Amino acid sequence: MSTTARVEKLDGSLSLHTAPPLLERLAAALPRSGSLTLDLSAVRYADSAGVSLLLELVRRAQAAGTQLQLAGAPEQLRRLTKFFGVDGLLPWT
Repeated sequence: MSTTARVEKLDGSLSLHTAPPLLERLAAALPRSGSLTLDLSAVRYADSAGVSLLLELVRRAQAAGTQLQLAGAPEQLRRLTKFFGVDGLLPWT
């Protein structure tokens, strides 16, 4: 069985309006083995729906057997995850 390493670059906002379709697109892109790195360096805004999106993507990645990594997160997003007490649940690199 071969493994796949993918990188997906996100940009713009992770918000109530963008999170649902983005979750479905990213969940469909999860390799069944291997890894997926989300490059968050171009994310300009995130709210609680964006944090929820990341948590749900972690859950789906675990169910699919995919190693998920979050890279380049902006400070605003990191602060938000700390505020909600979920920073330690996310696979930051």
